[in-house]
Amino acid sequence: MEINRRTLLKSVASIPVALSPINAWGARLDKHVTTGRDKDGQFYAYILDQRGGISEKIALQGRGHGVAYNKSAKKAVLFARRPGRFALAFNPYKPIKITVFEPPIDRHFYGHGVFSKNGNLLFATENDFDGEKGVIGIYDAQNDFQRLGEFDSGGIGPHEIILSQDGKTLIVANGGIATHPDYPRDKLNLADMNPNLSYISINNEAIDLSLSLDASLHQVSLRHLSIDTLGTVWIGGQYQGVKSDQVPLSFTLSHKDKRITPLHVPVKLQAQMKQYVGSVSVNNIAGLAAMSAPRGNKIYLWNLNSQSLIKTISIIDGCGVAVDEDGFLITSGQGQIVSPTHRSTTVGVNWDNHITAL
Repeated sequence: MEINRRTLLKSVASIPVALSPINAWGARLDKHVTTGRDKDGQFYAYILDQRGGISEKIALQGRGHGVAYNKSAKKAVLFARRPGRFALAFNPYKPIKITVFEPPIDRHFYGHGVFSKNGNLLFATENDFDGEKGVIGIYDAQNDFQRLGEFDSGGIGPHEIILSQDGKTLIVANGGIATHPDYPRDKLNLADMNPNLSYISINNEAIDLSLSLDASLHQVSLRHLSIDTLGTVWIGGQYQGVKSDQVPLSFTLSHKDKRITPLHVPVKLQAQMKQYVGSVSVNNIAGLAAMSAPRGNKIYLWNLNSQSLIKTISIIDGCGVAVDEDGFLITSGQGQIVSPTHRSTTVGVNWDNHITAL
C-alpha cells in the first residue's frame, strides 16, 4: 500500500508552545496526549507536560480521536475520528519525526487502536464498509506502519480495542452500528444492531469469545473499554433507542464469568448520563474506574473491588478521562483540565473526546 504523504508538509508541524500561568499547576503529572481544536478551527494533537500545560502541538488534517501508546517503544499513534483515514505516529517525548499513514482505500479508521505488548505491531479498528463488517488492521510499527493485513473484528462497527493483561488477546468493542463514508455520520441499521465484545487471539487471529448484551439492550452500542489488573473489562455504552428510555450504559465483564454485567447506578444518576458514556479509564493503583458522561456533564467513579459507584464529578462537557498520579485527569470541550486537586482552563482550546496517559 502506498502511504499518502501529500498533506504531511502542509498540515503536520510540531510547534512548541509556552506555558501560560493558567496552565502552570503546582502538581506533578505524567505526560498526556490528547486532541482538540483551537480558536481558529484548526485541529491539533496536544502533548501535555508534567504540570498540565501544553508543551507541543501537532497540526492535524482533520478531527482526531483516540491515541494508542506503547511505553517500551515510546511510540504514540493518533487516529482520525470516524470516518477519517489518517493516522499519525510519533514519539511524544521527542516529536521530531511524524509518520502519517492510511488504511486501504476501501477502509476507514474507527478512531482507536492498540499496540502489541512489545510495541512491534499496531492493531487498528477499521470499517470494511462495502463488506458491512468490522476488521482489525495490522500495521508494522518497525517499518513506518506499513499495513501487513487484517482480520475480522467479530462484529459491525468496532470502536475501542485494548490488550489483555498477558498481551496475548485483543478485546474489541463492536458497537453494532453500520456506517458508510458516503453518509459520514449516519447510522444505517439501528433497528437490528447487535453490539458485542470479542476476545481475539493475536497468535491465530481467532475469536475465542464473543458476548452480547441481553436482547432488550441490543441498541446499547458498546464503545469504550479499560481493563484492571484482575482482567475485568470496564465498558461504556451509548444508547441508540428512544430518548426517554432509561437503560444501563456501564458494564463489567470478567473473562472467568463470561458474562457482561450492568453496574448499579441510582435512577437519578442514570438519567443524568443522557444515554451516553464518552470515555472509560481504570486507575489500578488508586483502585478506581472512571466513566465520562459529557452530555450530562458528569464523571462517574467506581471502586474496582466492590464495583460500587462512589462519587460523581461535575464538569461541563467533560469527556476525556485518563490516569494521573492522584486519580484521573479530565478534559472538557470547554477547555477545562481537572485533576483531583486542581482545575484549570486552557484559553482558546476545546478539548476533544479522549486523553491518553503516557
